[in-house]
Amino acid sequence: MLPNTDVARVDAHGVVAENAYTGSESTIPDIERVVVSDAAHACDELVDALRRDARLVVLAGDCVSPRGVDVAMAEGAIAGREI
Repeated sequence: MLPNTDVARVDAHGVVAENAYTGSESTIPDIERVVVSDAAHACDELVDALRRDARLVVLAGDCVSPRGVDVAMAEGAIAGREI
């Protein structure tokens, strides 16, 4: 396991791993399988478009940042009260 590491590419020499903080690369030879667990990210692509239309936009859940369902539901309830 290589936390804080991204797969930069796979080439003839192996898997080229890139450190998420430093950007330094290292090659790991003789790899049979690569399993990637991609970090979650906020899904807020519509926020700016909605705000441009002068609509009230209240953010909750995964558009703020990755959330568990319990937190997202609580934020949705709070947002509903604000509208």
